[in-house]
Amino acid sequence: MSQFAEAVAAGQSALRSFAGQTVIVHRGGASCEVLAVQTRRPYEAADEAGLVTIVLSEDFLLAAADYQPTGAASEPAVGDRIEISSGDVFEVVPLAGGNHFDYRDAAKTELRVHTKRVQC
Repeated sequence: MSQFAEAVAAGQSALRSFAGQTVIVHRGGASCEVLAVQTRRPYEAADEAGLVTIVLSEDFLLAAADYQPTGAASEPAVGDRIEISSGDVFEVVPLAGGNHFDYRDAAKTELRVHTKRVQC
């Protein structure tokens, strides 16, 4: 890993340590705890008629290696659920015409997982 990539990874780790919270990732009957930063981000979605709608996604930023709902590191799957300390639950969903998660760096060590709130 280059010095720049190491510096970026250190910065992302510091962000999770400072602004993160422990969340529980559920897949089927399995789960794991992960340190994640919850964010809200607007996205534009256009329908067949060209009407543009602004969609607000609840995203979670976390280390890819920590995403282990079945005991081994894996990519997020549509339908995974993320539970925060207040008891609110968010389901992993794809953005309109897009992915349900993105890697935040070229080395694929950091994830941005797109969700919607399904339980308050």
